[in-house]
Amino acid sequence: MANAYDFIYSFQDAGIFDIVLPFLLIFAIIFAVLEKGKIFGDKKSNINLVIALVIGLLVVIKTDIVSKINTYLPKMALVYVIAIGLLIFFGLMSGEKNKVALPTYFAVILGAAGVIWALASGTGLSWPDWMQLTETARNLIIGIGIAIIVIVFVYGGRGKDGSTAPGKSKGKAFEDWLKESFTEK
Repeated sequence: MANAYDFIYSFQDAGIFDIVLPFLLIFAIIFAVLEKGKIFGDKKSNINLVIALVIGLLVVIKTDIVSKINTYLPKMALVYVIAIGLLIFFGLMSGEKNKVALPTYFAVILGAAGVIWALASGTGLSWPDWMQLTETARNLIIGIGIAIIVIVFVYGGRGKDGSTAPGKSKGKAFEDWLKESFTEK
């Protein structure tokens, strides 16, 4: 009796994953870009089709490119799943249309912690070697972060002229400071 694994392995043995799927992916992307860009004119779908077909076949011939595609796409799928999960999480954390149930920065920190926790357990993914932090660098980053938080909370409740803003909580002041800092002027 055949199971789903045997079915998938038969596709793999037939070359579906190494030839057909990468070809369809490259063909669809190139064809869509050519159709949308109208490089050869408005009614030139046949030219776009031939060019996309040739480029798709040329990519499939190069096995090193196909192996990079087969390595890259599952990782990006994981990133997309995480991003959608974060969007759902932030949607759950927000209240009514113009109100936020949790402070925004707290929701971002909680979401980032959840992503790190989810990736650290069971996936086998780790940071690249060039991103590995030494103990000294980690302590320096933590120290700078704590210093920034202290400065923001001490200075955060004050206006631009240095006067204390009446009725403005430190959390609201911090949120306003984040909005001012990261919006284009």
